[in-house]
Amino acid sequence: MRIWNPATGTQEGEPLTGHDGGVRSVAVFTAPDGTPRLATGGDDGRVRIWNPATGTQEGEPLTGHTNWVKVMVVFAAPDGTPRLAAGGGIARSVRIWNPATGTQEGELLTGPGGGVRSVAVFTAPDGTPRLATGGDDGRVRIWNPATGTQEGEPLTPLTGHRDEVNVMAVFTAPDGTPRLATGSDRAVRIWNPATGTQEGEPLTGHDGGMRSVAVFAAPDGTPRIASASNDQMVRIWNPATNAQEREFFTSHRGGVRSVAVFAAPDGTPRLATAAGDEVVRIWNPATNASEGQPLSARKVGENTAAVFITPDGTFRRALADGSKEGRGWNPTTSAQKGKFFTGSDDWVDAAVVFTAPDGTPRLAIATGDRAVRIWNPATGTQEGEPLTGHDGGMRSVVVFTAPDGTPRIASASNDQMVRIWNPAADAQEREFFTQYHDAVRWMVVFAAPDGTPRLATGGDRAVRIWNPTTGTQEGKLLTGPGGGVRSVAVFTAPDGTPRLATGGDDGRVRIWNPTTAQEGKPLTGHTNWVRSVVVFTAPDGTSRLATASDDRTVRIWNPTTGAQEGKPLTGHTNWVLSVVVFTAPDGTPRLATASRDQTVRIWNPRTRTGYVLPLTDKVHNLKVSHGLLLARTSSGYLVIDVSSVPTDAA
Repeated sequence: MRIWNPATGTQEGEPLTGHDGGVRSVAVFTAPDGTPRLATGGDDGRVRIWNPATGTQEGEPLTGHTNWVKVMVVFAAPDGTPRLAAGGGIARSVRIWNPATGTQEGELLTGPGGGVRSVAVFTAPDGTPRLATGGDDGRVRIWNPATGTQEGEPLTPLTGHRDEVNVMAVFTAPDGTPRLATGSDRAVRIWNPATGTQEGEPLTGHDGGMRSVAVFAAPDGTPRIASASNDQMVRIWNPATNAQEREFFTSHRGGVRSVAVFAAPDGTPRLATAAGDEVVRIWNPATNASEGQPLSARKVGENTAAVFITPDGTFRRALADGSKEGRGWNPTTSAQKGKFFTGSDDWVDAAVVFTAPDGTPRLAIATGDRAVRIWNPATGTQEGEPLTGHDGGMRSVVVFTAPDGTPRIASASNDQMVRIWNPAADAQEREFFTQYHDAVRWMVVFAAPDGTPRLATGGDRAVRIWNPTTGTQEGKLLTGPGGGVRSVAVFTAPDGTPRLATGGDDGRVRIWNPTTAQEGKPLTGHTNWVRSVVVFTAPDGTSRLATASDDRTVRIWNPTTGAQEGKPLTGHTNWVLSVVVFTAPDGTPRLATASRDQTVRIWNPRTRTGYVLPLTDKVHNLKVSHGLLLARTSSGYLVIDVSSVPTDAA
């Protein structure tokens, strides 16, 4: 975590480090001496207290949470001292902490449904605090933290949320009583917690799932709501009139994950927005104008890569570095082979390689300005005009072969749309709305039993199958309980038909027949998100799955029997973010895993032995091509010749 001075745009002091994983939540409270303290909740399930003046942690971490601490708020106990309400993740509970003593107070606040996604605090008519929690089940619950009990029924009218309640904020109505503003499925809803009713119609306009809401006072003293979404937009709402007052495009790469309010030196409100691009931007909500330079401690490193074969038979990797330039490299010699502009002043979000009609490679690059561009890496030139039409940041691009044997490009976006492009004609052929409430997170191609291509898309908690030739959805919606789908792999069942394996936020792996529905029970064993799924072939010729999880383990599964094979592969000390498969010199499979613990590990799934490659940076993703392992780190790509790595060392 970093401390910034928004007036000067500079970081103050050193980063506050200590969490074993990412920081999910932060809250501010006043210590007994009158100075501020920070409380942070992390992926490691711990709450830590910091003195921002000294940059040091105070006391031991507050432990007891069994999953990442996603939400946290501060409220005052009857004696006037601060308390923390923290929880979230897969867990269905909120815990109350006394930060002065480091002890938990009372029982867990636990209700039915899925995990806790949001929490807010307000004052009841009797002057005592209440907590409001939003869950995976789309409901809002009110709690009395003094008694540890739920008050009244969950807030769930017929017009309520269709998906998890991700965000929540409190404001005061003109009559002086509290109101809740909640959001998730592209809408903000206003609730009266005293009566349990929704007030007015939902506030709609966002083209992506809701990520954050905040409240500030307009010049006339009445409340305004700022909502941030995966569509990269911030919208300002007047809850009294139930209307939008203004909107602005944030220029963040990808969805806006958080919006917060603070006071400028003249006392007027400012908004701070943050996204996955590791940049914070400051806005004046009265003018929609950005103020000052973006606040960033980000290292400029490559964001995406694709590998292709050159006409002379050698191969190259194409990297994009967060600017408007792409570069071609010979990974064997580490020499740059040409440079080309992506044609955009924005980030490169995804890249894929395909073969042109003349047999030479082309790159399809998706950029943060919502366009796909086709490049000839041999000449470094863009071919044709940008392919435009998406209304949100790009998430994925894939290539498939049309019935006439020529390539097509499918692009998926935060606008919940998939678009099919013919790169030879420089034109869109069709589009379809995927019906997700959030972004289309991923997309893969597989062959139907008749040999024609199909697309599988993931978002929310569902997988949908599409025929890209007709633009129609096929079969049933593939959905199960739990959180979102994080990863997918395609394999062939013993009967020769395709199957999908998905990993989810609920720590489970599910096997799907894309023509029918889920097959068998979920594969259970992981205790946290399943980030990555890969398929490899066992010695008997049947398929196996390897899954990587935030629980720091890799597990091997037989998808036909649904059984885990052997004990988990352990050794990583932080999230395992990626797993890939490659072939060892003896022709048998090996697994490579990447983790936030700054290591890559090579595993023999048969002998369960591994080899550790220590690095000096966090590893986010792995790719394998032509005997090389490409590890994407926070500061660039590292290319590893897998033939030089011992694959059977203990």
